Amino acid sequence: MLRKAIIIAVLIVAILTIVYFSFERAEAESQSSYITFKGVPKLYGNYDTAVIIRLDDFVADPYYISHGFPVIPGKSTKAYQEYELDLINYLINNHPEARLVFGIVTSDNSGENNTYIWNLYREVVEEYGWEAASHTRYHQPPPRNITDILGSLKDIEGNISGYTVHTYIPPYGKVTKNELSILRENGIKIVMSDKPFEITLPKNWYDVHISLKMSDRLPWIDILRLELSLAKYTKNGCIIIYTHPTSFDWKDPEQMIKAFNEMLNIVEKGNNWITTPYELYRYSEEQSSVSIKAINSTSFYVYFDRKLNFSSQDILPVTLVFQVSGKVTDVTANGIQLQKLNSFGYVPKEGYLIRGNLLYINIVPPKSINIVIDK
Repeated sequence: MLRKAIIIAVLIVAILTIVYFSFERAEAESQSSYITFKGVPKLYGNYDTAVIIRLDDFVADPYYISHGFPVIPGKSTKAYQEYELDLINYLINNHPEARLVFGIVTSDNSGENNTYIWNLYREVVEEYGWEAASHTRYHQPPPRNITDILGSLKDIEGNISGYTVHTYIPPYGKVTKNELSILRENGIKIVMSDKPFEITLPKNWYDVHISLKMSDRLPWIDILRLELSLAKYTKNGCIIIYTHPTSFDWKDPEQMIKAFNEMLNIVEKGNNWITTPYELYRYSEEQSSVSIKAINSTSFYVYFDRKLNFSSQDILPVTLVFQVSGKVTDVTANGIQLQKLNSFGYVPKEGYLIRGNLLYINIVPPKSINIVIDK
């Protein structure tokens, strides 16, 4: 009888133990199911398409325009700087978040001949996030000498204090192998050609193709709409819009500004990220290098699994996507509360945004993040 009672007691304890641990495991699984990491999108903010607006032939020295700049016969040289000044004024007053890349032809003494224009270039770089690219010193066709190639880097960095040039836009869209080697050795990471036709992220950053040429002689509006529609479904879309803000492509500044207004209205209405070459380059490098490790059911460690090809000071926030069940009440990074964002905007910034049951977190790795959910 006693033996039978002992056996029954042991069985009861065994059953209760199994039930207890099953409940604990189910509870743990339930806890972890509240948050599921979905991945790192190809573009910041999970935008559909990156859009780069590229301006060639910003001429820093008005003396050089009239004495040495190669222009098409019959075209006005006087208007070159009028175009760029009118366009800068229009954009910073009407589309201040629309950052562009502008290729500067510097000439020898542009800093001395025109301090005003360099102050303006400095302002759009520092205050509005534009990217200043080299368009060489003398705008000569290849093969170019080393002074033409590297002189413009020196001129730009000498006139915009603390700035480093990362993008090179060769005149006439072509570089030699020797020129490319010189550029690589001197820190250039991006070379933008005039070759068509790409609507996805660059496969070779030393040969970045254009998507669209804007000009008063081309049906660019219909092409832009079509390209944006196609790029949206590639999951890594990138449209590079290119023009000369000069009399080369436009009858007058008013026509050019009207065209830019139409173009930006189209781009800004869609889920498109207006960015710059070096910013997109950095995000692409980070996106392919970032890893995430679960610490527990609500905490994660975000880090890079390889060394990046740029300074730690240039690291951007990367976007992480989580599926959540329940109301997110707080997100912290290294114990510090992150800002809740109303929108991503175009300039990458840390914070989090909730859309339905998806949580988007922008974070600069390496950091530990914790997600607080009201279940």
